[in-house]
Amino acid sequence: MQKNDFTAIVVVAQDPSRYFYVLDAWLSRKPPSEQIAAAFRLHRKWGFGKLYLETVGFQELLKDKFTDYELASGQSMKVEGVKVHSNKQDRISTLEPYFENGFVAFAEGINRELLNQLRLFPTDHDDGPDALHGAISRLKKPFGAISVLNSGQELF
Repeated sequence: MQKNDFTAIVVVAQDPSRYFYVLDAWLSRKPPSEQIAAAFRLHRKWGFGKLYLETVGFQELLKDKFTDYELASGQSMKVEGVKVHSNKQDRISTLEPYFENGFVAFAEGINRELLNQLRLFPTDHDDGPDALHGAISRLKKPFGAISVLNSGQELF
């Protein structure tokens, strides 16, 4: 991971009217062990059904570390690897209509770094918006999840 990259975990829910609620966000420059611990803390807090994990490059190896953490901690969380092939800026740009039409709301006290990255997009720090895009895109699909971990590594 590059020194300036963030890891982002974003927890999103959707109501029957198709509004999205950004419930929580963790953005940090921490090693994989702390990323995994943060994902499990958010899982305990929110009880989401599945965590989607980008599995591009070294991130493929991170998926096995979740299994190791489960065994060591006695906790369980479904983790599904997702390979992303499209351009990150193009993906994030697809969020604009949701914001323009008021379909995204943020919980009070949401992580300021996520809000800053959204406000300043496009910049070098867009890992939070990319994780938000991943969560929203998964929720639009049947059996979608409400959390996405994006390690911030730009590999495509």
